[in-house]
Amino acid sequence: MLLAWREIATITLTKEWQYTELTGASFFRITHTLDGQPLGTVRGAIGQSVEGIVFDRRLIGYRPGFQEGQLFIKPDEVEDRPLALQRLDDINVTWNLKVEELINLATSLPLSIDDIDNLRDLLNGKALTQHQHQISDVNGLAIALDEKVDATDLAASEQLILAQVAQKSPIGHVHTIADVTGLSELEVEKSIIISETPPLNPYLGLQWYETNSQGLIDLWQWDGSVWVSAEKTFSSNQAGTGSAQSFLPLSPNYNYRWLRWRFWLRSGRAHLSNEYALPSLRTFEGTTEVVVFTAPEPFAMPANGNAQIYEYILVNKNTITTNTENRALAIGFYRVNAVNYAVGSELVYQLVRK
Repeated sequence: MLLAWREIATITLTKEWQYTELTGASFFRITHTLDGQPLGTVRGAIGQSVEGIVFDRRLIGYRPGFQEGQLFIKPDEVEDRPLALQRLDDINVTWNLKVEELINLATSLPLSIDDIDNLRDLLNGKALTQHQHQISDVNGLAIALDEKVDATDLAASEQLILAQVAQKSPIGHVHTIADVTGLSELEVEKSIIISETPPLNPYLGLQWYETNSQGLIDLWQWDGSVWVSAEKTFSSNQAGTGSAQSFLPLSPNYNYRWLRWRFWLRSGRAHLSNEYALPSLRTFEGTTEVVVFTAPEPFAMPANGNAQIYEYILVNKNTITTNTENRALAIGFYRVNAVNYAVGSELVYQLVRK
């Protein structure tokens, strides 16, 4: 046996798959070169390709002056196939690969037409016209063709194949990502899932569109420990000469996470020095009242006819748990002395799925 290496590709890696020549070999040698010193780790992928599908994918890396061997077992059903290569990192250096196949010169010596003396001249001298013969001109050809399978036989064979396929087990191979070399690094996670039930094994940032037979219920995102909804807004308007409240009914199906509270305040006349406002958020359940948030200190009422805007950032610190049907959040505005005023309130919050 006389073994030798034969080059089948020199490739500059890019984010798109690139392919070598067709090859029937199983063992390959790869030589790496870079045009500079990378600021980080360069990463690529290599695999076999059949009909545009890349399989047996695995990671490849780079070390200065590095050569590596790769073993790819050719499927029995495939005569030849190319290798596919792709770059995975974004480091600004040029990465070149030379791919060589290991061949047996006794059986796989690659020769071009020009390597054989006079072969091209002999081929050019061949007649360009095809031989013109009737079937009857060839002894026994008509009889042989008549004995070929007819359409009925083909239909029977097709039904037999379909029956055999139907008997195959519907259960596929079950593997974890870690069982497949390089898959965890190459895996591109789905960022959005649409279903009626929560996804299993969610990862940080996964978005889930919860649906039922009537359509979309809500959009959720996994924050690492719980499902939280998209931001929601509750707006209310209050006016009067004393304390006032508006109420947001709370569902026992969710917990609530308060994010921001913003309101606009206008008084009916110039304020006195002892007139002030004190906003707060409180929950009510029957006669039970719990303070969720109160402004750090009162603020003076604005002057006659003027308006001011105030905002409190709650920073996820005020999460409440709901367990009963008869619970509500009160958005309260408390002040001293009777002066006409109007206030518009906007509360931004998220639902927390139990």
